[in-house]
Amino acid sequence: MSNLALALGWKFNHEPGICTKAGVITVWPTAVLGAEPSGSALQSILDEYTAIASWEESIAATDAQMPRISEDIIDSMDATQKAALPQLVRDNHAAKKTLRGQRPA
Repeated sequence: MSNLALALGWKFNHEPGICTKAGVITVWPTAVLGAEPSGSALQSILDEYTAIASWEESIAATDAQMPRISEDIIDSMDATQKAALPQLVRDNHAAKKTLRGQRPA
């Protein structure tokens, strides 16, 4: 399973003691995290990780056009101020807000 170490680190907040090798869990801190995930549970963790990593890449790709600080500034504007912005800026803002709303759970 590719990215297993990254996915487990993400899911379990990089808990010390989780070890993997060649896509297999070799050491699991049972005392801290409980039973070691296997089979469908591991696949679910990998699927969640892949979805969120893909979404984060999509968000990062839009940062050159509209960094987060710009989003926050535009969000704080009233309707009149927003209407004075160039259409391209309003379109980029709307697209980024839509993408932000698509964040995997």
